[in-house]
Amino acid sequence: MKIIKYFSVVTALATALGPVVNVQAGPGQSRLAGDLWEMQREGREKAARLQREEYDKAARLQAANEALLMAAESGNLTDAIEAVGAGANVNVAGQSGQTPLLIASHQGHIDIARWLLGANAEVDKATQNAATPLFMASQEGHTEIVKILLNAKAEIDTADCEGATPLFMASQNGHTEIVKILLGAQAEVEKANHKGWTPLLQASGQGHIDIVNILLGAKAEIDKADRQGVTPLLLASHQGHTEIATMLLGAKAEVDKANQRGATPLLLASQEGHAETAKILVFNGAISSGRESIAMKAIIDQVQEARRTVANQDWLLEDVPLSEFLPKVLEDLVGGYIDPLAGVHDEQLRRLMREQVVKNRTDRQAQESAAAAQLLEKARRK
Repeated sequence: MKIIKYFSVVTALATALGPVVNVQAGPGQSRLAGDLWEMQREGREKAARLQREEYDKAARLQAANEALLMAAESGNLTDAIEAVGAGANVNVAGQSGQTPLLIASHQGHIDIARWLLGANAEVDKATQNAATPLFMASQEGHTEIVKILLNAKAEIDTADCEGATPLFMASQNGHTEIVKILLGAQAEVEKANHKGWTPLLQASGQGHIDIVNILLGAKAEIDKADRQGVTPLLLASHQGHTEIATMLLGAKAEVDKANQRGATPLLLASQEGHAETAKILVFNGAISSGRESIAMKAIIDQVQEARRTVANQDWLLEDVPLSEFLPKVLEDLVGGYIDPLAGVHDEQLRRLMREQVVKNRTDRQAQESAAAAQLLEKARRK
């Protein structure tokens, strides 16, 4: 810039002198004109040289940055160190805003991620879609990198452009250990994406039993629905995830909670042909909408009868193995061609039956007390 400015001053001076001096003068012209001409030539040459040097410096820097991004992608720590030594910026953003740390976190390159953080890489620098290194590591299941990023004070609940958090992505993709780590670091268990899907809803729909159990243990709201009214139980029932439906029901999920279109878990399970899931729902008190298929309606009727049968067995309050009792009850009930209680977990079955037995006894006692009170009242009137 100084050379260019100087050159401008010289040119202006030559212009002011007018006919006295010609800046294009050759060797035969006046000494002043010759000196000015020489200065002008040297200025042009120096400006061009500086411009080439700046271009070369920018080219070297770009090459170093590209080398660092490639090293982060491939996992070559030696190349990454050399690139930074050549002037690469540890926070350079490549395609879509991906930094070396984010690329390394996505690819699972532990050593590079750790080294970049030691070189003062920004731990929460996100892509154009707002995905952070922790988001990518959680999505891809890179447990050790998640630990490294959290130790570097990564923001745990930062969501991407769709509202998905690291916990949401780990729950969606079945990364059980990462879910545990994030919850242990106080990740928000109820934080939903822009559609209203929570980690529990997503895990229930994907069939990740262990993660559903972990999220329930972290006090996730069991009946929290998305914007369409879809609950974890409704989604698990629609997908035919019987064990998850059983787990949710055991945690007191609302068995007949419908979506905005009025579809209940039982209706969706029936429409998709998930007989075992439908049995679980009916045994837990789901009410038939009357819109089920004829075949599914028959199964529902059988399970309802089985539920009434086992609920009247007072001796179930004792610790008797269900395996000794159920075959006898079901033999006359279903003719041996279908087991309406197949898939019902023993412990849940016992709990439900015991609850019903206690209720039956309480109802009978209430009826007996009412009858006794009526007799006493009649006796007093006489």
